[in-house]
Amino acid sequence: MVLPPPAPIPSASPSAAPYRAQIESLNQQLGHLVAANQQLNAKLTKANGELLGAAEDHKRGMEAIRLQWKNERKEWMDGCDAVGLEVLHKATRSCSKSS
Repeated sequence: MVLPPPAPIPSASPSAAPYRAQIESLNQQLGHLVAANQQLNAKLTKANGELLGAAEDHKRGMEAIRLQWKNERKEWMDGCDAVGLEVLHKATRSCSKSS
């Protein structure tokens, strides 16, 4: 949340004459701090955008890896089922031949 900069301290009153330079210096410092704050807010907004983009990239990457893993797992399971059926078939044939 960006707040508007505060109004400068008026230095026109006669009692403030000795402090005029100090007040002007403080007003300049305040202006610099407001500008620095705005720059930091802009950097923060940019960094948050980059972070969200990186998080989305990570999420897409993880989903691709998860999909690849599921596909490979299915291939392995299908292969194991086929090998298992073949072994079962050979075992059944060998048992039936020996009987």
